[in-house]
Amino acid sequence: MDNNQTIQQIESQVAELHRQALNTMNARYDEFEHFDADYPDGCIGDPESLTNEALVRAYGIVLRIIRGK
Repeated sequence: MDNNQTIQQIESQVAELHRQALNTMNARYDEFEHFDADYPDGCIGDPESLTNEALVRAYGIVLRIIRGK
């Protein structure tokens, strides 16, 4: 396996993780019917939501690095 194939495989895996993280983040937000009623600071202040957002950002950064953008 050459280096380009390895990089493409890594990119594909990270892209899939990024997609899954986005889905998880959006599903978490969908759990909140009304921001103020469900959590005092809204879903944005929810620790699980913050973790999900951080994962989405991290995978996005890694994808930009791999893709050279």
